[in-house]
Amino acid sequence: MLKSEIDRKFDEIVWFSGVDRFIDTPLKHFSTGMQMRLAFAVAAHLEPEILLVDEVLAVGDLEFQKKCLGKMQDVSKSGRTILFVSHQMNQIRRLCERVIWIDSGQVRLDGFAETVIGAYEQSSLSASHPRQREVSSQQPVSFSSWEVVRRRGSGSNVIAEGTGMVSVAIRMLNREVIGHGRVAVVVYDSRGFLISGWSFDDVQLTPGEHDVHLSFSDLPLRPGAYSIYFSIHDDNERNHNWTLVPALIIEGTPVTHFMDEWAGVLNVPCSLECRQTEFSASDGK
Repeated sequence: MLKSEIDRKFDEIVWFSGVDRFIDTPLKHFSTGMQMRLAFAVAAHLEPEILLVDEVLAVGDLEFQKKCLGKMQDVSKSGRTILFVSHQMNQIRRLCERVIWIDSGQVRLDGFAETVIGAYEQSSLSASHPRQREVSSQQPVSFSSWEVVRRRGSGSNVIAEGTGMVSVAIRMLNREVIGHGRVAVVVYDSRGFLISGWSFDDVQLTPGEHDVHLSFSDLPLRPGAYSIYFSIHDDNERNHNWTLVPALIIEGTPVTHFMDEWAGVLNVPCSLECRQTEFSASDGK
């Protein structure tokens, strides 16, 4: 920048970095976090054509992280390019249109943000569930496949946001009569946290192939990959279970907190309005 530009932007850079109280302290005495905050503030105000941001949001408090996201969105909207490196899926979904998944130094996938993020989260779920399915000709019950019946997503295991009623069909083969079975359905997120579970008693199945339908009035989950555990407890006290393969993918735009650790699991819109109230002098007594 020219000297005139530095003078014009100096106060804004210092304010943005949040290190104004220490601006006269030698840089070598800054903590790593303070150095990164200041470095991002300078880089963002240089107005570069390409801004490379590597895990900068791993430092600083929530206020600074939100300022960084806002600044990057402003840079992106101005037509410039941002290369954003992060493991925060919520932030990537909000900020990026194109995502490159790098695994052990190799490009694993390159494409639209929702597609690549979904594949990444699905892979993480698969790694945490190595025993994915139970298929054996000797078993009384075996499972073959599943799909979302009512969908507006891009695949048989994908649900688009705002779908409303969701119906899932699980294909299974039953070799014995089940007169008083118990079915359990449990949903986990990509971190292995329990989202919800259901139980159905007195389930009756004759020998043969069946499509077991699960219907949800709505699944207001934030975008991501989810693991569905399905089990049947038969009349002989045997338990037959399957973790649905592939994982369920919810596509859409997150509307919750920009940090994954505070975003929760529900994707429920919320609006904020500040209204000035009028009060009389007597109210202050």
